[in-house]
Amino acid sequence: SFVNNLAGTGPVLRVSGSIRIDSSTFINNQSTYEQVYGGIIYAAGNNNIRIENSLVINNSGLVSISYDGDDSLFIGNSTIVNNDMVIGIINSNPQVDKPIISLNNSIIWDNQNDIISSEFNEPWSYQYDSTFHVQYSLIDTNGLWYQFNVGSNNIFTNPLFCNADNGNYTLAEN
Repeated sequence: SFVNNLAGTGPVLRVSGSIRIDSSTFINNQSTYEQVYGGIIYAAGNNNIRIENSLVINNSGLVSISYDGDDSLFIGNSTIVNNDMVIGIINSNPQVDKPIISLNNSIIWDNQNDIISSEFNEPWSYQYDSTFHVQYSLIDTNGLWYQFNVGSNNIFTNPLFCNADNGNYTLAEN
């Protein structure tokens, strides 16, 4: 578990290269940087990041990727709730391909911003649609994921957490 960490960028982890994060909990971690640089995990240069079976709650953001070519981010079987940002994309080299981002079997709910791009200085852009693969996920109806509906077999409804106020993010039977 990573709880109550504070730093400029990457208060939990700074990485360059490949990393797999599995069965981890990230709660109340904050970057002092805003928006696109606010990820609790800061990745710079040729990254292959996998986040699986993890719970991400009340953070400044999950991942900030400063891409420089051949970058990918996979989020699977994870719950990401009430964060300032889910993913920040920082274009450090406009001559390279955009990162490939895959979201599978996850819950994205009640975050202030889903995707932030430094290149367009706005929360999402049609420029990135072809690089996102979102499927089999429960997604916030107020978020931009819903607006663009990228991917397949997604559900856009309230996840009905059992007791989110007390940290229980399991789903109710109904």
